[in-house]
Amino acid sequence: MTNTRKPNTRIRKDDKNFRRDVSKAKMQYRKKRASWFLLISTLVLVFLLVQIYFSYKEKKELETQIASQQEQKLKLENESKANELVISKLRDPYFITDLVRQEYSMSYSGEVIFNLPLKENYMQNAVNSIMTENMDEQLASVDPKKQIIDENIESLIKLNETEKKQIEQTEQATTSPNQ
Repeated sequence: MTNTRKPNTRIRKDDKNFRRDVSKAKMQYRKKRASWFLLISTLVLVFLLVQIYFSYKEKKELETQIASQQEQKLKLENESKANELVISKLRDPYFITDLVRQEYSMSYSGEVIFNLPLKENYMQNAVNSIMTENMDEQLASVDPKKQIIDENIESLIKLNETEKKQIEQTEQATTSPNQ
């Protein structure tokens, strides 16, 4: 029987080389762990900065869109008020009379018209004057009694027809006895 002995691999506590090797290994492990931690934290930081940049950029775009939409809203509200005023003016028979006389050069019998060149048409001038003045005050000052109501148009047409018939009858009555 041969006595095989294991070599003495026992490390003594006072062995300086071993302690130095262990401390080097620990130091390398700590450096690796610190470098991994630093790398991961750097990547997270870069990712967060990129996210913040894009969210800031998107916020600015949304703010500019909101501002432009608010401007458009104000413009549309002003146009709506102007349209309401134009509609109320178009229900005024005196305005309609002036409009027809200006735009279509219509006149009363025996009236002489001198056509002068206009830069814009009558309706456009009316709309421009409405847009420059305070529309809220104009809307408040509209007298509904002086306006033509849609429901009354048929009765006005019938009234006009009856007046024409009466005029024709009176003309026939005046011309008949003379013959």
